[in-house]
Amino acid sequence: MRTLVLLAALAGCGDEDAAGDLGGDLAVLVSCVDAAGVPIPDGGGIAPIRKAGSCSAEDIDGYVVACLDPETALVIKCQQFNTAHAPCAACLLRSDGTGPLREHPGGVDPNLAGCVELEKASPTGDRCYPCVDQGDVGATLRAIAPLFCPS
Repeated sequence: MRTLVLLAALAGCGDEDAAGDLGGDLAVLVSCVDAAGVPIPDGGGIAPIRKAGSCSAEDIDGYVVACLDPETALVIKCQQFNTAHAPCAACLLRSDGTGPLREHPGGVDPNLAGCVELEKASPTGDRCYPCVDQGDVGATLRAIAPLFCPS
């Protein structure tokens, strides 16, 4: 599970003398790390791309049910979804790795590193939120897909 870690120079946030005591101009440091404290890697040189108008919340739920949820997903259901909702399906799982899912042998994983990069680039980004592992691929996709494929 991924967590957001916020480290702040609480002994005077914004106080350069207090920050200096910590070894530099550190007032607030925000970082995404996994449960072991290891930073989430960057996007591996592949810049994430936001494709507006691609997926509604209902489309994302439909994709999860048809293609990802181990209780409901079937190959034929996923193919039918991909045909009926081609723009959304093409946005969610992209061959170039710039979408919210990344394919690998044996399955797909959420592109959390790409999500973090999109949040950093957003003028109102909360950095790392909602770019955290929600416990399963479907729940995580529901959280991060709107950043990549907004309706």
